[in-house]
Amino acid sequence: MDAHSASLPTVQLNRMQSVRMVAVGIVVAFMVLRVVPDVYRLVQPLGVFDYVTNDDDVVTKVPDAVPKGTDALRMGDQVRIDRIQPFDRKPGIARIGFTEQNYDRRLPIERKGTERVVYLKATAESVASRAVILLRILLYAAAVGFGALLLIINPRLATFAFFVFCLGGAEPTTFTDVLFDPPWREIPSWIGDTISGQASLALLLFALCLAVDSHRGRVMIGAVLGAAALSLGTVHAYDFWRVTYAALPAGWYSHLYATVETVANVLTAIAFAVAFVRTRGAERQRTGWIVASFAIAGAGRILSEHFFPMYLNFWENGALLSLSIIPVIVVWIAVVKHHFFDIDFMVSRALVYTAITAAVIGIVGGSEELLTYIFYNNTNLAYGFIIGISLVIGSTFGRVKDFLESFVDRFIFRERHAQRTSLERVASNLLDADDAATVYSVLLHDVPSILDLSFSGIMMRTAEGGYTLAHEWNWPPECVSSLSPDHPLTRDIYKSRGVLPEDAVRSTMVKALFPNERLTYAAPLYFDRNVSALVLYGHSVSGLDIDPEERVTLVRLMSNASIALNSIELTAYRNAHAEIALNPQ
Repeated sequence: MDAHSASLPTVQLNRMQSVRMVAVGIVVAFMVLRVVPDVYRLVQPLGVFDYVTNDDDVVTKVPDAVPKGTDALRMGDQVRIDRIQPFDRKPGIARIGFTEQNYDRRLPIERKGTERVVYLKATAESVASRAVILLRILLYAAAVGFGALLLIINPRLATFAFFVFCLGGAEPTTFTDVLFDPPWREIPSWIGDTISGQASLALLLFALCLAVDSHRGRVMIGAVLGAAALSLGTVHAYDFWRVTYAALPAGWYSHLYATVETVANVLTAIAFAVAFVRTRGAERQRTGWIVASFAIAGAGRILSEHFFPMYLNFWENGALLSLSIIPVIVVWIAVVKHHFFDIDFMVSRALVYTAITAAVIGIVGGSEELLTYIFYNNTNLAYGFIIGISLVIGSTFGRVKDFLESFVDRFIFRERHAQRTSLERVASNLLDADDAATVYSVLLHDVPSILDLSFSGIMMRTAEGGYTLAHEWNWPPECVSSLSPDHPLTRDIYKSRGVLPEDAVRSTMVKALFPNERLTYAAPLYFDRNVSALVLYGHSVSGLDIDPEERVTLVRLMSNASIALNSIELTAYRNAHAEIALNPQ
């Protein structure tokens, strides 16, 4: 057997799965990359001016300690953003006063028809505020990642709505909004605000998917709410752009957005109530937990919108918005434990592993770049730090892999440990089998039951030299049940046993026997140095896969099965000769 055939199998996705993963990955990368760089605030805190304006740039809150004099900012002053150079127009000029670098600000205002400039001095945001920002970034990345995973595995209206809701959990970014020069600076901001502005209608669509059973009704509702959400997101983005970059009043657009969002929240509450009333028993309890979690997250968002920044500071507002992780956790539990959204991670292992691996690579690579950039701007040892990061990641990559596998086993494939343990126990016990019927029973029934497979079969070699299905369980009628002696696979087996690797599903000729990629695992059994049988496993749904560790255990199990069958045959042969010796007649 060559080294290639003995290597572990690779995970492959079909074209639609790959396209879906790339499309969702682009959206996730864009939204997360707008938020994650704000980790920079741990070493470079924002400067807070503690003044607030409404959507028409009129000051509605001034610092508590207002200095005396004519240049002090006062309630009712009109901030003249149009007097600021377009290059310097960025978040932090209106609505919430903050700065990313310059703690001294000369702000042009208009007071009672007279233009003037006031001098403002920022104070660094508190440690509590920065800690909450870090927490929010981590929670947001986790929520978006989980929402993306559900959408990739099972694309439907409910998972799409949940994904958009998760995307809307970001607060306005600070660091990334000043990385680009105008007009490029405005483009990512516009896209991000358009996506996040659709969160309320996305939640309404999610609630209606729970309340409405008709597929056609869901599609119609999705089309209407999709168009409305895109329009609302555009209004939200235009509202922000109009205040910050166009230097124009935006009170009417802000009021329109707030009104539609309020109506959507009321309709969402009604839809959740209907969904809860229509369910019974355990399903009602699960729905109740989901509804309660969204109610808590919604209450935090409403409090934030009505009281920040007038009455809440940065860390208090961040704590309220962090409540959005609660429904994500509850939906996660419902999906893993109860197959909510009709999602079965077992049937989507290839997608899950590929998505999580891509996420880990992105996190590790992005973290290295971000940490390097932060260190570069705060020390002269930047290149040494780059080398240090590379050495640490390289030396601990095995530990990262072990941690990832442990995380996946614990929170997604919780049955994997039990499966591997059961397979190892069966593999060991096979060596003690007393007869061939016991071996075949284990291969036909015990192994598929442990791995939750749909069918199994054993094709035995016939006296004519071909192979026929001698033992089966739930064998699909459309799959092959015999191989003639002149079949190409049969001829190749007789020429060389190496055409069947330990995991024979890698053989193109074996896979061709099963349409629609339903074959999950195949392995040869050997007797007297010949392939005496083929053990075949599959699933009724294409795309099911078993992980490499289980395949390795199956290889050992099949090897033990061959040893057991040879031992049983040898024992029977010896007993027969002993019987003849005792009874020569």
